[in-house]
Amino acid sequence: MADEDVVYIITAQESRAFPMLKTDGERERFIEHFWRARNPNSAAGDNAYRAEHYRRIAHANQNFGTGNIPGWRTARGGFYITLGKPDEIQKTSSTEVWFYRHGGTWKQYRD
Repeated sequence: MADEDVVYIITAQESRAFPMLKTDGERERFIEHFWRARNPNSAAGDNAYRAEHYRRIAHANQNFGTGNIPGWRTARGGFYITLGKPDEIQKTSSTEVWFYRHGGTWKQYRD
């Protein structure tokens, strides 16, 4: 679980706990709780956070892979999966900088 799908969003505590689970049932309950804890609207039948997370992984794989490296494993893919679509992109002939506005501050990814 933590090696691929959720590597960018799992907490250190969750990452340590998962391998210690002994049965498939324990692992299934852990995964259910993992996604339920991140669900922005638990009253809804679907989990919008989970759906968006997997949409971002698919987008990263389609757009940011290089050679034999899938897009989710690239730095750009990691930023996209974690932060989503940038608020602003500045391109030059040799680089691309992504800007994110979060809580009044800017974060950036420089390729």
